[in-house]
Amino acid sequence: MTKVQIAKPSPDKKTLSIPNMAQSSDRESKTYFLLAIALVIGICSAIIGGLLFDQYLKLFSTTQIDKGSDRDLMSVPPATKVPATNLVQTAFGNQVQVTIIAVKRIPGKPDEVNVEMQIEKLTDTPLIEGTISIGSTMASNSETSEFYRATDFMRRSSGRISLSKLRQDKPIDAYVVLDVPQGVTTIDLFVDQTTPFKNVPIAAANQFTRVVSRAATSSETAMQATGSLMMQPNGLIRKALDNKAQVQVISAQRLNNPELATRNVVNVKMRIWRLGTKQPNFQDVITVSATTARNPETSETYRAFDFLNRATNPVFLFYLRPQTYTDAYVWLQVPEGVNTLDLFIPETGTFRNVPISHN
Repeated sequence: MTKVQIAKPSPDKKTLSIPNMAQSSDRESKTYFLLAIALVIGICSAIIGGLLFDQYLKLFSTTQIDKGSDRDLMSVPPATKVPATNLVQTAFGNQVQVTIIAVKRIPGKPDEVNVEMQIEKLTDTPLIEGTISIGSTMASNSETSEFYRATDFMRRSSGRISLSKLRQDKPIDAYVVLDVPQGVTTIDLFVDQTTPFKNVPIAAANQFTRVVSRAATSSETAMQATGSLMMQPNGLIRKALDNKAQVQVISAQRLNNPELATRNVVNVKMRIWRLGTKQPNFQDVITVSATTARNPETSETYRAFDFLNRATNPVFLFYLRPQTYTDAYVWLQVPEGVNTLDLFIPETGTFRNVPISHN
């Protein structure tokens, strides 16, 4: 029997098997990928190199100008001071707002600056216990960083503002006098519990300029008065105790000091109404004896002359019937020669520029 031999085809050099083709395609893909990366790196290097070279040319040009003649130096515009930015800051987790209202030098005292501000509650929820110490307010020179402190934190500042006294939409006025040398025109203010107020301008003593203006509320508008003793400058009737009451300043009359042969006492008479819009509670009280006054020119603070015997007892709104009032008074120790006062009555706003009668 003849054996039939099947000839095996010889491998063709031009013919590749399927596994070999896959490996070749993979190698080509990797090659193209590496080439693409190299190309991207090359382009980025060229761009970065061009930018660096451009900056080098600018720096070289600036250096040449700085080394040039006086005429070239004079052509460079002078540096300008950074204007005051944010004059409103928040405190206690954005629940309280502090606004700088005015910063002004005091007439006749060129090294003293009066800073006025407002403290306002932003939320209707009860606040945590705490205070803002207005008397500890400091300032620094915006250029030299030299620090300035209060002239007299007891007699010439609002002292401490308790958070429990704040009511929503009822800002409390506060002030402090700082020792700032004459010639300083801008300061950085550091108020307790807030971030710094930067580059605040100082107004001259003969200017009455407020840094931040605020539209007057309805309670600050002068109202028609009844009775012969009622005065009518701006703001002698104001709402109090979350609009549950209304306080009306009737008069501020200078009296003889019963202990001395001087007239350094002013009797402030007021009328406190219960409006009947809301039901008061036992915490709605106006402590008349805690009334203070301020000299609008020097910001010196005046307190009660004799709060035990020369002031009305605290007025509890709960004991007043709706739409009825009670009269109250307090004697303040105010030096002779002072003719107007800013009055601060507890739970009420500020009565500005109240004239003192001399009958």
